Amino acid sequence: MAGLLLVYSGIRNGAAMSAYGSAVTCRSPSDALTGEQCIYTGPATVMGSTRQTKLSVDLVFSELPGRSFTAQFATDREPPQASQSTGSRVTAQLWNSQVTKFADVGTVDDPDYFARNNLVPGIIFALVSLLAAWWGIRFVRIAWRTPGRQSVAG
Repeated sequence: MAGLLLVYSGIRNGAAMSAYGSAVTCRSPSDALTGEQCIYTGPATVMGSTRQTKLSVDLVFSELPGRSFTAQFATDREPPQASQSTGSRVTAQLWNSQVTKFADVGTVDDPDYFARNNLVPGIIFALVSLLAAWWGIRFVRIAWRTPGRQSVAG
């Protein structure tokens, strides 16, 4: 099961990285809300920030009124403290309705930071798991058929 999850993750991450890498600049900010074809970069205002395990920053883009977004960051990759304050104006990047960069720092939704090597280990792990399951089933069937095993019937 874990091998299949790694394979799925590898395929999904590969597709996202490819789409992000080939995206062009959006003609209008709202185009970044409708798909993966383009990236919008523009001014945003911080509405607030919170920290539980990860830092989360709520923001609005000045050219997308009425829409708010949340950017989350890995604990080892956070924007400068001054950019997190309520009311701060920063440059942010929007792709596929997600904030991918905030104050020049990649968020958890930035495909540049996705795991790049899940596919091959996933395939190997899935094949080894299938082989182990096959071997285990054969072992149980042989043990079940072996004469001389004791019955539990009373």
